[in-house]
Amino acid sequence: MSDEARQRPPGMIEPAEVGPSLGSGEVEQRLSAFLALDIKNYSAMISRDEANAHKRVGKDLSVVVRSIHRNSGRVLQFSGDGLLAEFSSSRATLQAALNVQSEARKRNSRRPADRQIEYRIGINAGEIVVQSGRVGGDTVNIAARLEQVADAGGICITDAVYGHVHRTVR
Repeated sequence: MSDEARQRPPGMIEPAEVGPSLGSGEVEQRLSAFLALDIKNYSAMISRDEANAHKRVGKDLSVVVRSIHRNSGRVLQFSGDGLLAEFSSSRATLQAALNVQSEARKRNSRRPADRQIEYRIGINAGEIVVQSGRVGGDTVNIAARLEQVADAGGICITDAVYGHVHRTVR
């Protein structure tokens, strides 16, 4: 196993090859649900104490990843302050998001205000496009945009997701 593969967080898929063959793979379309997550005020946290903030965020995100895995999701991409995860159902996606926010509130209740890590989450469900290991399409883009408008500690979902979950998730 390469050093790079050993350092990749659990549940993250192998990155696609970068190069001329990137667009030459077969295009697959399928239905999925997506969770986009980021951290409120991440830049301010990093500017105050970069090394410590990076360590705290990494530790917190490992808890998030476990919650995603418990709900049969898989992390597709990490950014400095968040991630994108795929699920096979809206219900599993929302349950993971509810768990993430509940666990974060518990951790934050034991932290001073300036050390709290609050997540914003957006969820969408629909058809995605997969090619050469890359995932995209409106479903993914909309989930990412919803995360940007979600309140800290909140979850913003589309009507499509609401239609799937409103009678089963409380």
